[in-house]
Amino acid sequence: MPNNLPKGNPIPQITLRKLYLDQKQSLAEIAKTLHLSVHKVVYWMQQYHIPRRSQSEAVYIKLNPNGDPFSVKTDLDIEEMKLKFLALGLYWGEGSKKRDHVIKIGNTDPILLGHFQRFLVNIYRVDQSKIHYYLQIFKDINPVRAKKYWARNLGINEDRILVSDSLPSLGKGTYRRINKHGVMSVNFFNTKLKSYLLNELGTLGFVGNYSVTVEARKMVK
Repeated sequence: MPNNLPKGNPIPQITLRKLYLDQKQSLAEIAKTLHLSVHKVVYWMQQYHIPRRSQSEAVYIKLNPNGDPFSVKTDLDIEEMKLKFLALGLYWGEGSKKRDHVIKIGNTDPILLGHFQRFLVNIYRVDQSKIHYYLQIFKDINPVRAKKYWARNLGINEDRILVSDSLPSLGKGTYRRINKHGVMSVNFFNTKLKSYLLNELGTLGFVGNYSVTVEARKMVK
């Protein structure tokens, strides 16, 4: 037990580790649970050399109190491997590679986006209800018909599609033929999984302006 302890009973180390490391409670939540001051919780954290979470880690836990909203599948059969590398190739070409918190890929082709959607659900095993759909339309596109088209082709309810304000039409001919239903983007918001995806692209040779978190590296053994 540490020396020079403050007056009053110490917080048992096993209790503090369980609340902070296992249950992911914040210092304020631990203080409330134990009916103590935050100052005393901090003191015993220091005495037991329990490392504090970074601000980004604390925010992540607050946004995901039940743990990661995904579970990457690594034991893949041949068909799943094909889907994985198809999806990574699609993301390399069409997805957002910014260092941010969202996996985002947009296109006018529902088959392409359908493959990526299956990848998210079957390989990254995200909760499909947490996938967000944003539709960019133009003034010569009927928004009601466009929503029905995308909902039908992606197998989702129309009310899950958020439609943007209409933009001016960009042209005729080829543009009108390939973009008559708007541009759909499929989005999943999670910092850790975005970092992991970019790391997977890196193993395939992609070099971009991003950093991979330690958590992402350790996510799959």
